[in-house]
Amino acid sequence: MELPPRLQDIVAIIRERGIINMTDLALQLKVSPKTMKGYVRELIRTGIVEVDDEGNVKISQKSNESLKRR
Repeated sequence: MELPPRLQDIVAIIRERGIINMTDLALQLKVSPKTMKGYVRELIRTGIVEVDDEGNVKISQKSNESLKRR
């Protein structure tokens, strides 16, 4: 599945940082927190990322495992 460029950018930042707060991610990409929540919601739906109770985003375990198999 090919992600839109903006979502690819978000995934690249998360992979680079390992874990990042959603607010910090929004600031880095110069979008509103509401917009970032929409992007992250889409990435959660695809199973690429997961978010903890504090709003920290990381690559999901399932996604990491599928990348290791490639």
